Amino acid sequence: MENEIDIDQLELAVTNADTSAKEASENLKQARAYSKAMRAAHKAADADAKDAAAADVQTAKEAEDGWKAAVAARKEELKLAKAALRDAKKKPKAPKVEMPTQNGMTQPRPGTSSDTLWNIYSATMETKGSAPALDEVVEEARTTGIPDGTIKAAYAHWRKFHGITGRIVSAEKLAAKEAAEAEKAEKAAAREAAKAEKEAAAAAAAAAKADAA
Repeated sequence: MENEIDIDQLELAVTNADTSAKEASENLKQARAYSKAMRAAHKAADADAKDAAAADVQTAKEAEDGWKAAVAARKEELKLAKAALRDAKKKPKAPKVEMPTQNGMTQPRPGTSSDTLWNIYSATMETKGSAPALDEVVEEARTTGIPDGTIKAAYAHWRKFHGITGRIVSAEKLAAKEAAEAEKAEKAAAREAAKAEKEAAAAAAAAAKADAA
């Protein structure tokens, strides 16, 4: 957003200012050592070399003074950068948005993983006309890249939020169950028919035997 304070940029400015201040301090340290060495060389120089040594002393002194000024400037830059960062962090934060709560569960905030999953569950319920079973939404939920553990936990929270209780069986599992029950009933009927046929055959054999006697 335009004019929005970028904390990351301010932190980077502080880091850069700190680095520059440290570099300037190190250069000042070296300039002082060089100036000291030049003064010692001037003191030890013979009469013929005095002028040249004096020029070196002056050059070293100018370098030292230059780095003193640089250190002061870098410290001021660091001070201002830190102050700007502190002020930015003191800016009032946007008011926290309270999400709806019901049945002891709070709706997840927009943009979160839970919000993404809840949207999938709610859309499926709207399309289906009733609450979906976990296996009816898990494949679509996995396409988001969210781990299975989070998918299951979010599903449980979503159900609780909407007051959905009891076991939910998917249409696929319900059809499989009905098919299994129908097959079981068919096999039972076949056994009963075979038993009745066997009993009828036995009765007919007994009757024939009695007639023969």
